[in-house]
Amino acid sequence: MSGRAKISAANAVGHAITQVCGLYDVPLIRIQSRVFQVAGFGGRQRPMFIGNWTDELGIEHFAGIADYLAMPRITIESVDHFRALFPSLDIAEGSVNYFYQTVPLWIECKSGEARMGTHQKAFKRYVEQAGAYHIQARDSADSVIEWFEKYKVKRR
Repeated sequence: MSGRAKISAANAVGHAITQVCGLYDVPLIRIQSRVFQVAGFGGRQRPMFIGNWTDELGIEHFAGIADYLAMPRITIESVDHFRALFPSLDIAEGSVNYFYQTVPLWIECKSGEARMGTHQKAFKRYVEQAGAYHIQARDSADSVIEWFEKYKVKRR
């Protein structure tokens, strides 16, 4: 392709997610785990890690972080829904009709037969245990749209 980058299936999924988040006015950050070799002291090559994360045991991981972090504003319509999302808070009956709450939604892109690896599964467990959401977008942004509709993310 002259002058244009070749678009892979995984990149197409990422592009679709970017478009969907734009339509729903959802902030989206591209994040991936990568290791680059950079010139260090004295010109020696050294690794530079991007997208590393530390789990609940303090163990640093250099792989597995999801491809995107979205921050949708979901609709919470009732006290029961609010209690389900935030079980540790004591909410009085009738004190909540509905409101919007921004939540972290991690999105892992997969295409074809690709599956989540060990580090990616560990990251998914980690963020879900912390109260964040994690979904997999396989071959399209359909799962993102379904999630947005389920949680009534407000469009622009």
